[in-house]
Amino acid sequence: MKIVIVGAGMVGASIARELVEEKKDVILIEKDPETARFASNALDCLVLNEDGIDPEALQRAGTADADWFISLMGADEANIVACGIVSSTFPKPRTIARVRSSYYGSLGSASKSFLGVDHVINPEIEAARTIIRAAREGVSGEMLPLQEARIRLRTIEASEDARFPGHTIQEIRKAIGLDFLIPAVVRDGGLTLPAGDFEIQGKDLVYLLAEPKVLDTILGPAPEPRSQARKILIIGATTVAERVVEEILKTGQNGKTPWSRIFSVFSKHSGPEITVIDDNREHAKRFAHRFPSINIVNRDLVEEDALEREGAGNADLVVCVTQAQSYNILTAQLAKELGAHRAIALLLNNSFIRLAPKLDLDALVSMRTVVSSSILNIVRKANIRTLHAFHEDDVELVELSIQEDSPAAGRKVRDLGIPKGALVAFVLHGSSSAIPTGDTRVLPGDTVGILTKKGLIERLEEVFGGQRGR
Repeated sequence: MKIVIVGAGMVGASIARELVEEKKDVILIEKDPETARFASNALDCLVLNEDGIDPEALQRAGTADADWFISLMGADEANIVACGIVSSTFPKPRTIARVRSSYYGSLGSASKSFLGVDHVINPEIEAARTIIRAAREGVSGEMLPLQEARIRLRTIEASEDARFPGHTIQEIRKAIGLDFLIPAVVRDGGLTLPAGDFEIQGKDLVYLLAEPKVLDTILGPAPEPRSQARKILIIGATTVAERVVEEILKTGQNGKTPWSRIFSVFSKHSGPEITVIDDNREHAKRFAHRFPSINIVNRDLVEEDALEREGAGNADLVVCVTQAQSYNILTAQLAKELGAHRAIALLLNNSFIRLAPKLDLDALVSMRTVVSSSILNIVRKANIRTLHAFHEDDVELVELSIQEDSPAAGRKVRDLGIPKGALVAFVLHGSSSAIPTGDTRVLPGDTVGILTKKGLIERLEEVFGGQRGR
């Protein structure tokens, strides 16, 4: 698969790196000489110091025979124009544009294609949706719901359970006698995809995957998210905050949405109490005008006890979405210390993501990862979608749906030709779920979960189907 990317900034370079790891043929175009030079030294792909909206430069980049064209320049209009030029000049590639304007984003959702843009990625909207999903599902470092909580991934320190240290995975599964999988083990900061004869040590962090009731039997009941979020505190009157508030208000008004059980107050039909805090007076005024039904507070939370006085200790949910990621982490952590039920912090990049296991936060949402995942989910063949990326290594838990014309349809797991380094973790068939064996047969309509190294994605695309993305 050949992919041309315009824009070698933080997101563009990140996506290029991930696509190269997946064995894609990537050409990166960057107008700024210094940025292009840095990308060329850091990435194993062709980097052209050219103007991404110059038709001749696009021709030299080989856009004519590319499968995808992704525009990630700083300006929305430049990205749309670039996609329009490609669409009108080269019939083969499909196009993706990153846009931040909600106006352009709404156009993209209303039409399959507009102005030559096949897919629109709005970073703020994607980040807000991820935050809302984390709030709804109660994502934490110890528990990750998958497929609407039909399957869960939980972790345990091996030293906390005498059944684990000093025993192989085969011995542990036989002794427990339930249908579960140990798909990954973290040891000394590195992640291993263990075989059955792998022996667990006391300091290992062990991942277990199974149906929720099975994991509850093995590890004890997992903490469930509260059915209602009555008091929500949002730190930072940013565009991401706007999108979060829009989602909460929208879903709170529609009791049929899957979010409504979280963002509803049955004793008050007006919905949850939302407070937005920002130290910038103009930002606070803009937010008050935009959302007259919520509470807006203009104050600096650096003031001693300010967060406590604003009621963070009694909040069901605290969301920190300022432009300073270190401030978001510290404020969310302080809110948890004060007694907040859940706290989520927004990151602009992945600099602090490795701190996640050491923090008492319910989720760290990386803007860079959210955008990268959204684009990867579009361009990957066989509609492969990332469910969870393990920060300890280049390993992902992905899922895909078996199509009628998939070469995998009707075959047993042992006959699929799954490459070494990848593991079929679960198979969902209708309303049933299973931890598969080699004799498990995958059928059209099934959802298959696979634990895999990033470098094997291309091979999985070949195994499960030849579609070139959505």
